[in-house]
Amino acid sequence: MKLKTLTIIAAICLGIGTADAQITKQFAFQGVLKDGTGNFTGTVDVTANIYAVSGGASVYTEAHTGVAVANGLFTINVGSVTPLDVDFADAYELGVTVGSDPEMTPRVPLLSAPAAINAAGVQIDGGGAGDVLTNDGNGKGVWGAAGAGPQGDKGDKGDTGDTGAQGAQGKQGDPGTDADTAEITALQAAVAANTTSIASNTAAITTAHPPPPVPGCMDQNATNYNPLAEVDDGSCTYPYDPTAAVEAMRTAQQGDGNLVALWDFENSGEDAVGFRARYGSAANDDGYRMDFFDGAPNIVAGLGGGDAQRFSGDHTNGSYIKCMGGYTTHNPFTIEMLVTPEGVDSQHGTYLFKWWWAPGAGNMHAIKTPVDGSKIIVREGGEYFDLVGGSTSVALTEFETYYICVSFHVTDTSTGAATVQGWAKNMSTGGPLTKTIDGSVAAWTTTGQVGWAEMGMSWHGGPERHTGAVDDVAYYGTAVTPHVQ
Repeated sequence: MKLKTLTIIAAICLGIGTADAQITKQFAFQGVLKDGTGNFTGTVDVTANIYAVSGGASVYTEAHTGVAVANGLFTINVGSVTPLDVDFADAYELGVTVGSDPEMTPRVPLLSAPAAINAAGVQIDGGGAGDVLTNDGNGKGVWGAAGAGPQGDKGDKGDTGDTGAQGAQGKQGDPGTDADTAEITALQAAVAANTTSIASNTAAITTAHPPPPVPGCMDQNATNYNPLAEVDDGSCTYPYDPTAAVEAMRTAQQGDGNLVALWDFENSGEDAVGFRARYGSAANDDGYRMDFFDGAPNIVAGLGGGDAQRFSGDHTNGSYIKCMGGYTTHNPFTIEMLVTPEGVDSQHGTYLFKWWWAPGAGNMHAIKTPVDGSKIIVREGGEYFDLVGGSTSVALTEFETYYICVSFHVTDTSTGAATVQGWAKNMSTGGPLTKTIDGSVAAWTTTGQVGWAEMGMSWHGGPERHTGAVDDVAYYGTAVTPHVQ
């Protein structure tokens, strides 16, 4: 609650004793508290600070907790919680803070009554008729007989006297005067008028200078939906849906104007003896038909729906597919696919995708796994690059599906010098698309060519055949950006 108004309605009072009584080092402070609805009733915490009128920090502070407020009125006794050690030899003023609100203004001057506390040093007991008050050498007065010499040694303590009879009760004092209710009413009316004026000014400012709309995600299906948002800032995020991610990839693949061939391994419409490219400029071209060897198609359910081709990895009779597409001359070109590795190893690792510029010339290129099946790598010329796992930030987990995309550009056809770029993403978990290869291969052969003469999957002259599934294998006749986010 914000208490906005403090009105002093009573004088600051200081308890003052006599020469025969201890001075009470306290003074009372009374005020009126109002909030936006009128006089406040309840309990509040009140903090009093005393400041020198000449300036500077508080010279005294005292906190009162749980102060009762009735119809706006409250009273505290300053000095009743923390001993009041201010000498009041100079001019001072009182600052009042309610709760956690700022200190109210203006501060209240402390006039003559609190200054009487300076008389606290004059505290003299005893004395009789004709005695003389003298200085004891420590700044305090003592009573003694007129003309008496120095005070003698203290005598022995006498016996305790009998308890005297109780004195008569003193007469009742005069009744105090009532508070000036008319003045209180006038002050309350002034506070109410100020409150109304503040509310009116606030409304006018808000109308003339409305706050800017709250930005945020306004889609209730998003994970970061903000019900307070007034304008959508494009920040919405959604739970990862692998099926939707794969479908979006397929749509992007099929709509790419640079697509030459896309094998999706669906049963519907496929050739009985193999798989023709179903999308791209070479769709249904017999030169881009993948035929099976040492086995038959092994169709399994792929990520995101549809079918995928699984290779058994049998290194004696395992199936593989080979495309006799004839010599292609695309440069640069891009290979893209979904792959679900199962981690089986062989003596030399397993070949997932392999092509030759010119068979027998020693210029074989491949996407493969090492012996331990811990990563997917790219072989280009005499260089090896980690694509998934290994030195990359995309960890390889068996039986999870990965999107891989690799672009090759032969920069010198006479030597085979080339650049390689590769990207990877875990499509099962929705990990980020990561560029894992950005490298080059120096001159390494004198028979450098572009494109390929032969291409195959899980195929090699030795036993190195891949174990796992592949899907949506795409071949583009130029360098393309990945088709996943």
